[in-house]
Amino acid sequence: MRRLSHTTAFPELLFPLRFSFFQTTDSTKQPFSKFVPLKYYYALCDDAFGTDPLLRPRIDQTNTIYGSRNYRGTRTHFSNGSIDPWHALGILSADGLPKSNSATFIQGTAHCADLYGPAPSDSQALIEARATQARILAEWLASDEP
Repeated sequence: MRRLSHTTAFPELLFPLRFSFFQTTDSTKQPFSKFVPLKYYYALCDDAFGTDPLLRPRIDQTNTIYGSRNYRGTRTHFSNGSIDPWHALGILSADGLPKSNSATFIQGTAHCADLYGPAPSDSQALIEARATQARILAEWLASDEP
């Protein structure tokens, strides 16, 4: 089994084993000012943790290892809810992913709803998603394939 190094992250590495998505104003397709660009977050990290000349190379290394937006990991399940604002950054379908990966898009659920315990108010879509995820995990645990 391939082990991850202490420098792997996706898509931005702040420091070992830390992952982050930044909400920036770099895009021209947004209605806000330009006052919170990605370089602001780099400077914030530098101020808090010291300048890390390896930051950009580590991000590039991670994107190379994991395929950036062309994910090539194995045994990964991507779960997103339709009313989770972060789903826009997520992988919503297993189309084009390596065979051992899967994705569940759950209509009517918010961020991490599938990770909470069952409740009487759960939608049928959420109940089915949890059952699918449990089945996938059981298959992975019972298999010797990577």
